[in-house]
Parts: sequence; C-alpha cells; structure tokens
Amino acid sequence: MTTTEQKSVGAKQGGGQRRRLPVWHRLRNAYADIAKGVSPQRAFDFHTIPSHIRDDSRIHQRIRTAEAICQRNAILTIQSASQPAIKLEYQWQPVSQRAPEIRALPDGTVDQSAGAPVRARAFPVPGDWKAQMTLLERRFPAEWGQQQPQQTAEAVIEVLKAVASLRAGAPAELAVRKPKALPPPE
Repeated sequence: MTTTEQKSVGAKQGGGQRRRLPVWHRLRNAYADIAKGVSPQRAFDFHTIPSHIRDDSRIHQRIRTAEAICQRNAILTIQSASQPAIKLEYQWQPVSQRAPEIRALPDGTVDQSAGAPVRARAFPVPGDWKAQMTLLERRFPAEWGQQQPQQTAEAVIEVLKAVASLRAGAPAELAVRKPKALPPPE
C-alpha cells in the first residue's frame, strides 16, 4: 500500500485530522457556541483558539456580547413558554359523514377510500421553560442563581447587644459566622 492510500484509509476510518479552519472562522464558530450556552473556555478549547488570541480585549467584548445573546434567547424562550400554546388534534373523518357533493367523483362514482383530516379538539398546553432556566442558573449564577437568604435581623440584634455591652463597660462578643455559600475549608 502506498502512503497516499494509507492516508485515505485513515481518513475514512476517522483517524485522519480535521481540516484546520482559519482563526477568524474558528472564532466565529466559538462565538456561536457561546451564544448557544457553552462556556467561553470550553468553546475556545473545542475550536482550538490559541491563548494569545483569547487575551485580546476585543475578544472579551465579543464574549460578553455572545453571553448577552445567550441570556436574551433563554429569557425569550421562558417568556414564550409562559404563554400557553394551543395544541390541535386531528382525526380522519369517514366518507359517509362528509357532504354528498364531496363523495361523488366527476365520473359519477363514489370515492370510498378517501378521508379528510378534521380537527377533533384543541386544548392549551403549557410551554417548557425549565431547561432554559436551568441554563441561566448554572451559567450565570450571580444574576440568575438562587440567592441565599440574608440573616440581617439577627446580625443587627447582635450588633445592638454588643454596643449595649460596650456602654456598660463589659467586653463585647460578636459571633462571627461563615457564609453558607462558601465551601468548607480543606
């Protein structure tokens, strides 16, 4: 087997390399993936964008734009899902129930095999918004993630007690709590 035959066999079996696209084309594909919800790091890794290109401020601006498009598309999907859609079901109406002028063919015979789709019922169906909301919560947790409840009332009471004890001349004790959102120390 010659080397050209070996290369063609390797390409047919999937062992060949992908055709390398120009950087601008790979960047365009990466931006499209980011707009669909892929993280920028994974999109750039998948499209083999070099790290010196990733650090450009123009690239960061395009990333922010693509992420904004992703958020907008998800929000539009959630909004459209909040409006119930109308689902229509159809059934085939038998020939005997149709009008006589429809059953008669031009040559005077009756078409027994033909049927016609007739709307049987229509009912509202709620849209599916859960997948898009999950995408927003996980990709943009600062804006769309579940927020931890604030414990401000307890903190204010502790500060007032500490101020009162300082006025009385006793040492103040403030309880320092770790936030619930931080992982435990390793």
